Amino acid sequence: MQHKVKWTVTDKKLHPELQAKRCADPNSGPCPCYNIGDEFLKATVENCQAYTVRKLE
Repeated sequence: MQHKVKWTVTDKKLHPELQAKRCADPNSGPCPCYNIGDEFLKATVENCQAYTVRKLE
């Protein structure tokens, strides 16, 4: 059985204290990969650890 989940980016926050601890470049700023309003689809297959994520256009 295949499972699909669709999600929409509704907010984009930056936590400088976490970024300073965890990012290779602590001054990199907000993630450029996701923008508010972007929609993504994640599909998985039963008994399989692999999944795909794609941006919906």
